[in-house]
Amino acid sequence: MEQQSSAPRTAEWFRRDAERNERARLERLRIDGRKSVGQNIEEGAALIALGFEVQRAFEHTRR
Repeated sequence: MEQQSSAPRTAEWFRRDAERNERARLERLRIDGRKSVGQNIEEGAALIALGFEVQRAFEHTRR
């Protein structure tokens, strides 16, 4: 979730934001690399199931 700030979005702001995002991405890869293949598959399947659940709930509210 993005934090709201009063600082203007300058080139420096975008550079720092990109660096922060890259550090977070590398940390996720590092953590995922320590998991077994089975754990990664299990988490992926849970995310897919959650996506279907959210889609069903969304479709239900549109009726």
